[in-house]
Amino acid sequence: MRPPRDLLIEHHAFHDDDSAWQSRARLLQSLWREHQGLLLDGERREPRGNYLDLRIEEQKWSNFLTSTIRGVVERELENPKQQKGRLIKRERLLANLLSSQPMCFNLFAELQQDLDLATRVFQRRFRDRMTRVSAIEFEWSPDRGNDHYSGDSSAFDVFVEYQGRSGPGFLGIEVKYHEVLKSEKPKPNPRYEALTLASKAFQDNMLKTLSGTRLQQIWRDHLLALSMLPLNEQRPDDCSYTEGAFAYLYPAQNESCARGVKGYIERLVDSTTFIPWTLEQAVADVEAAGAGEWIREFRQRYLGFDIEVPLSCAAPVPSRG
Repeated sequence: MRPPRDLLIEHHAFHDDDSAWQSRARLLQSLWREHQGLLLDGERREPRGNYLDLRIEEQKWSNFLTSTIRGVVERELENPKQQKGRLIKRERLLANLLSSQPMCFNLFAELQQDLDLATRVFQRRFRDRMTRVSAIEFEWSPDRGNDHYSGDSSAFDVFVEYQGRSGPGFLGIEVKYHEVLKSEKPKPNPRYEALTLASKAFQDNMLKTLSGTRLQQIWRDHLLALSMLPLNEQRPDDCSYTEGAFAYLYPAQNESCARGVKGYIERLVDSTTFIPWTLEQAVADVEAAGAGEWIREFRQRYLGFDIEVPLSCAAPVPSRG
């Protein structure tokens, strides 16, 4: 259900193009900002409640829940060797509360720094696959544009390496929050057809129902994962994973993503390499694995839709100049 228009306007969270889900998510982030006492970005013609003042956030980094998470983000931004071809945007990370990219760090950076905790988390959901998490990376691809893989610029938001029962394995994760699935222009690429056919994971004649549709991004990310498996005869010799899968992580309340996942699964005959994972499940897994207070703060910030919202409590908009 969409929040009342007056409530959205009161908290600088009204946007004509938002779906009902996006309106709820934008309002929740606006309320979180107000509760934290953080200023809006006063440089915008029409202030949005989910945007912080970047000039202030260059020093404060308020978008992140713990000092550990801030440290991980800082290292990701400042390491030039890690930035080649990557789509980590400083402004988006520091100033946009609604973006899935800072949310991704808020959920997985603590796990990156505590692999024992990470192992407990992922074993709760993927116990049959892994015995030990060995590394977690952000915005990761084996080699963008390399035709020996999927031959495009696709990357995983989060990449988990683990020791599996049959050898080294991986889980490539795409993370969504407020985003809705939209149709995209077809991206002709002979590797897409070759990998789709070689995987034997898809129903016959599925290319036309995937290319250029709202399912295209899911398909491309799934193909990237498939390209790293032994079934890809062209994969480089240094890609030695014996198993792996692609996980699509999204809030259960995001109807667009939920419909997309359902439609994508209907096009598969073998879904062992495609794993739907809701944000609610992931948070419950982290909580059950014994994480600290930060995961409860995460739940309230991103999934706390049961709060009562008073009118006339919006944070002030700073004057320009």
